Amino acid sequence: MIPILVSCTLSKPEPSPPILELNGDICSIDYGSNSYKASVTHIFQGITSITFSEPAELNGIVYSFSENGCSIMLDDLKFSTDRSFMGDTSLPQIICDVLANAQQENALTYIQYEEPQSSTLTTATFSGKTNNYSYTLTTDFDSGYIKEIRVSSCNFTAVFANR
Repeated sequence: MIPILVSCTLSKPEPSPPILELNGDICSIDYGSNSYKASVTHIFQGITSITFSEPAELNGIVYSFSENGCSIMLDDLKFSTDRSFMGDTSLPQIICDVLANAQQENALTYIQYEEPQSSTLTTATFSGKTNNYSYTLTTDFDSGYIKEIRVSSCNFTAVFANR
């Protein structure tokens, strides 16, 4: 009898790439000590719109961003301005910047995955950096749908409910 030594290594599974197009995806946002609810639409290389539903004071306010600037709408009232008007760390600007940055080639780095008690992988986390801050995107491992956006330096977290 001849003993045979065999070595094998398990390769780390690769997650689906993040799906960065959103279509009215509902999210809960914690920013500083405040909480918000909003619907987010992001068209790849296009427009990002954020429609707030909570708190009541912001219900119905829509922020839209494009290459041409920013607009803030409530009912029939619309205010358009340059994107710099919002400030780099305003809540709508953070969401827009992260989504726009994440769609750039080589902007995201896969950093970890979550493996619960079973053998099924559930989430994947990617890191990225805009001109102003670092962020993480947590996605569904298999589909790539965004589950969470986190910008720790701004104390910002957006959790997508329907993903």
